[in-house]
Amino acid sequence: MDSFALAYVPSNDKNDENNANKEHFSVKVNINLWTQCGWDDETPVLDIGLMLSHLSDAKKIRLYLPFQVEKEDLEDLCECLSKDANLLGAVFNEPYRSADVTSNSKKVEVMKEGDAKKTEFILYKLDFLSPNDVKLIPYKKNKGTYLEFDPHFIKGTTNDVSCDQYYLRFRIRTPLLKECVREYKAPNRYFETLVNSTYMVDIRFNNTRSMERSLVQEMTAQDGWSLAPINGLHFLLMTKVDVDVDANFGSSRVLEKDIWDKYVNLSDKEKRKTEDIIAYHSSKKLQKDAMSVNEKGDIGSWEFFTRLKAGKCGPITIIPYALLLILLNVISNLTFNILLTILPQEALNGPSMYVQLEALMVLIILFCIVLLSLNWKNLIAKLKKEH
Repeated sequence: MDSFALAYVPSNDKNDENNANKEHFSVKVNINLWTQCGWDDETPVLDIGLMLSHLSDAKKIRLYLPFQVEKEDLEDLCECLSKDANLLGAVFNEPYRSADVTSNSKKVEVMKEGDAKKTEFILYKLDFLSPNDVKLIPYKKNKGTYLEFDPHFIKGTTNDVSCDQYYLRFRIRTPLLKECVREYKAPNRYFETLVNSTYMVDIRFNNTRSMERSLVQEMTAQDGWSLAPINGLHFLLMTKVDVDVDANFGSSRVLEKDIWDKYVNLSDKEKRKTEDIIAYHSSKKLQKDAMSVNEKGDIGSWEFFTRLKAGKCGPITIIPYALLLILLNVISNLTFNILLTILPQEALNGPSMYVQLEALMVLIILFCIVLLSLNWKNLIAKLKKEH
C-alpha cells in the first residue's frame, strides 16, 4: 500500500528575516490500528490524531489517505474525548480536564489537572458533512483521497481562545483498510491455514519512496505545498491478547475496558468490547539535537511492518476440518479395499496377513507419490541447491 502523507501551505515566508526566528507549523501524529480484537466484524478500524502546533502558520492542510473514503466512512472522536476526563487522560497519558469554549460549540479547551489558567491545546470537533471543516478530494480516479482542512476556519476569531495548538482526531472505517492488514495464505501449509491466519500489517507515513512521483510532486512542488514537518509519531496496535505479534515494541499495556468501551462504541448500535485487548506502542520522536541537523524539526519518513498470527475457532473452521478428516478416512478405506481385491489372496480363508501388508505398502507408496507430485518443484530446486 502507498504511504499516508501530510502536507501544508505555509502562511509566512520562512526566508523572510522577520519570520526567521518565529516558531513554525509542526504536527504530532497519533495512529491507532484496531485489528483482530475479537469483534463480530473483523474489518480493521483506524484512528488518526493530529496535534497541530502554531496553526496560524498554515494556510491549508492536506492529509493523503492511500485509498478511497467517503464522508460516511469518517467519524469525529473529539466529541467523545471531551465528555470523559478519564478517557482523555488515557489517550494522552496525562491528567487532563476539558472545558467548552463558550463562543464556539466545536472547540473544547484542554488543561492539566490543577492548572486552571493555561490551555494546553484545543480539541476541535470535526463535522465531516460540512465542507468548511473538511473537503474530500479524490486522487487519480479514487486511487486515494485528500482530506483538506482550512486552518482559518478551524481557528475562527482570535477572541475564541489565545492557544494556537489544535487537536483533530477521527476514525476511518472502510473495508479498504484490509490493504493495511492483509491476510497471507501460505501455499504449502494446507492444514495450518484451516486453524490459523497470518496477517501482514504495513503502514507508512510521509514515505515518499513508496509514493507515486506525481503524488509527491502534488504534495511538495505545486501551489506552495510541502510535506508538513512531523515532530513526533505514536503508533498503537490494538489486538486481542491471544494474537501472536511478531515485532519489537517500545511498550505494551492492557486497555482499561471500562474506559475504552465508550471510545470504541460511539453509538448504541455497536457492541464492541475492549476486554483483554493489548495496546502495543511504537514511536518515533524528534531528538533533542535534531534541530541542529534539521532546521524543520522533522522526523522524516516513518514505516511500520509486523506479522500477526490469529487462531481460528468456530463452526466455519471446525466443520470443514472435520469433513476433510472424514473424507480422507473414506478414501483410504476405499483404496485399501480395492487393493485387496486386486492382489492375490486365498479364496476360502480370506486375505492373509501378508496380502494385507502388501495392500498397506502399496497405499503408502501411492500416498508418497501424491505428496511428491504436489511438491516436485520445491524438491527439484532443493536438490539443485545441494549439488
